Amino acid sequence: MDEKCTFAAMIRLGEYNTLEILRETDPGLYLGDTEENVVLLPHRYKPENFNIGDMLKVFVYLDYEERPVATTLTPHVHLNDFGYLHCSDVNEFGAFMDWGVQKQLFVPFKEQARPMKVGNWYIVYLSMDEQTSRLVGSSKTNKYLNNDDCNARKI
Repeated sequence: MDEKCTFAAMIRLGEYNTLEILRETDPGLYLGDTEENVVLLPHRYKPENFNIGDMLKVFVYLDYEERPVATTLTPHVHLNDFGYLHCSDVNEFGAFMDWGVQKQLFVPFKEQARPMKVGNWYIVYLSMDEQTSRLVGSSKTNKYLNNDDCNARKI
């Protein structure tokens, strides 16, 4: 678990990272940062034209096996922000949202403002679970809102 926490601190999960193309292999391109952290960009997301040493802007998240993976797809929400997401599945653990990348975003029952239903759309906040170092969604948006720095002006 410490390895994931360290990785997330270097190459940022749930955010865009600009990384160098290090090498091409059978599974895809390996990209790295200045701290020698490496992440895979699967072939289906690689640019049509590239050179080893090019810099590439990618979004990084955890795949189905909890390994960091990069994508050139555009997610519907980023870390510490809100998105309007479609609920695609619900099981005994929680709901799963389509957020624009291959793996669905998990919203546990304890983070649902009201029970989510397949086919409905919800405002969801994306955060990092401190215990598991996984990206997780929450529809309990009030706990993430703060009016202290509100700069709206009355018209």
